[in-house]
Amino acid sequence: MQIEAKSPVSEKQKRINHVEYNRTLKYKRSFLRKPPYPLIPKPYPLEYVKGRMVRLNSSGDVDGSTKVLQDAVYSFNPNNNITGIANNSTDWSAQYDYGYDGLGRLTNATGSYLGIAEGNLSREFQQSFSYAKNGNLTSKRVHDPVSGNITDEWSYQYTNHQVTNIDSSKSGNDAFVMQYDANGNLTRQRDNAKDLTKRIQVDSQDRITQIQDGNNAILGSYWYDEGGFRIRKSSLEPKNNQFANVEILYPSKFFGLEFIEAENVITSVNNVYLNGVRIAALNEVGALAYFLTDQVDSVSLVLDDEGKTLSKMQYLPYGETFVQRGDLNFAPKYNSQELDRESGFTFTMRVITIRGLRGLPVRIRLLTGSLIRRVGTVSRM
Repeated sequence: MQIEAKSPVSEKQKRINHVEYNRTLKYKRSFLRKPPYPLIPKPYPLEYVKGRMVRLNSSGDVDGSTKVLQDAVYSFNPNNNITGIANNSTDWSAQYDYGYDGLGRLTNATGSYLGIAEGNLSREFQQSFSYAKNGNLTSKRVHDPVSGNITDEWSYQYTNHQVTNIDSSKSGNDAFVMQYDANGNLTRQRDNAKDLTKRIQVDSQDRITQIQDGNNAILGSYWYDEGGFRIRKSSLEPKNNQFANVEILYPSKFFGLEFIEAENVITSVNNVYLNGVRIAALNEVGALAYFLTDQVDSVSLVLDDEGKTLSKMQYLPYGETFVQRGDLNFAPKYNSQELDRESGFTFTMRVITIRGLRGLPVRIRLLTGSLIRRVGTVSRM
């Protein structure tokens, strides 16, 4: 892919060189070189029918041979809902089929993945969904892909359209219990199956400011600018098989600084965006990551500057991870939302808000705004 975009480092270099710290830090080079703009992969050939994208193809020269990185073909019903996706590449393939009711709500989904370059690694899923007359999700069923038998069924209970309890036929009643404030913000989440509790604090703008565990230990703290964008994050994250305090500063969405207290080191990263979607990241030692997305902007492949796959992701209908291979540490996920590992929540454009968390058929992860496009719509968000 010819990324004809200049690194934003030049805009930030002066600011970085004048940062003052109240302690001695080992600062890894602040100057980031410009990307070498390798020819991988070639720009997406897109095909449209009736204004709908029906094909997304990406290929490139990898290790001296031409590889198809993704070739997704989409089919639709008359209501513009995606009914099928066939994605075939050189190293893997995936197939998805979706069914809907008369109101356009997702009622069933099946999917399969074959890792051709991974010894024909095979994964399959089958799910079905039911809804109340008001549109709230009432049940999610996980089926055995071979027999079709139900292996787990989640039943959702609501108060004012907010999920308060989720019962599981596999894990028992009250597998998940949620509490909300008067504005509809999620303030407590209990996973009884895993014996995990999260307490969530929000500000007057319904943005998460702090997350604690069941023992009131702080997992993450968050700060925002006047526009509502997150500019700082302090969290406990796993580093080298132990938890470490990590501080991340966001001067802008194009640039970030990370400070790991245990190592007393600051590192930095440049981000490159196209039409509001991050397409590449460059760290200070010159390592590049290119993000290839699908029709709903979900990151499906992460490539290095030689076109080799660093990480590969496929998703279940409402954003849970179906398959992830390679490096598991990349945060961009479904709908190009970022994963905060300390909370398990995802967010869009560095903005975290939890108002109106209703009827999500996932593990109560935070999905904002455009939760899903065409492949089933979550009502009453």
